[in-house]
Amino acid sequence: MTPVLFFYAQKQGGVVLPGIRPKNGPNTAQIRHKRGIKQKAGENVGVKDKDGLTPAMSSFCEALVASDDVCGAYRAAYNAGRMKEATVRRKAYELLQNPKVAARVEKLKDKVRKTSEAAAVMSRVEVLQELTRIAGGTGVCPVYGADGEELVPRPASLSQRLKALELLGKHHQIFTESVKIGTEKPFEVNITVLDK
Repeated sequence: MTPVLFFYAQKQGGVVLPGIRPKNGPNTAQIRHKRGIKQKAGENVGVKDKDGLTPAMSSFCEALVASDDVCGAYRAAYNAGRMKEATVRRKAYELLQNPKVAARVEKLKDKVRKTSEAAAVMSRVEVLQELTRIAGGTGVCPVYGADGEELVPRPASLSQRLKALELLGKHHQIFTESVKIGTEKPFEVNITVLDK
């Protein structure tokens, strides 16, 4: 039997040491089975995506962005059924310290933020279209009651129409006067320094 040298953790007295595993020693699947770790369906152990994350790390990132609960995200991504709360918290914190995981979380949060901002904020074109409708008298303005509840919308009043026209005029720079200062002929300036 020829030993194959690689880093295999052997516990000896509570200390993890690199060791030598014989060629016919336990493999990863046997170790996982002995420890009660079940492989999730479709999980490829050791396979990493383009960012260098395992499937479990990726699902941790997605669960964290969806729920903002670090421990819950760790439990969703990993088999943490027998782990104590403190252990889950520590493992989740260690995982968040991984720069690749932190980068993926930020990337996913930015994507969610951009999507929500795009849905919540009117675009420049939408604002101009709404102002044009109000200024033309075809737009309606909501009326709110004392409790903040929206009542039946009514056509825009004269003051609202004038305000919409003013805002449109400012946007198109209708009300600004521009004065062009300049000469058509170039001129020269001679400076003479006199000695005392």
